[in-house]
Amino acid sequence: MREYGPERLDHMFARMAEIYETDTRASIRRFTAIFEPVVILVMGVLIGALILSMLLAITSINDVAI
Repeated sequence: MREYGPERLDHMFARMAEIYETDTRASIRRFTAIFEPVVILVMGVLIGALILSMLLAITSINDVAI
């Protein structure tokens, strides 16, 4: 028996929601896969710059004339 009216629309909207949900999940997974290494790289550069500035400050103490 064929469905007509609201029953068919409900089925179509449920199918559309399922398609958009899978697309959204795939997009989020792809974005996370790209974004995570970038964040790790930026954090490494920031921490490296912090350590380098601290070491340069410590070694420059010896250069101060009394």
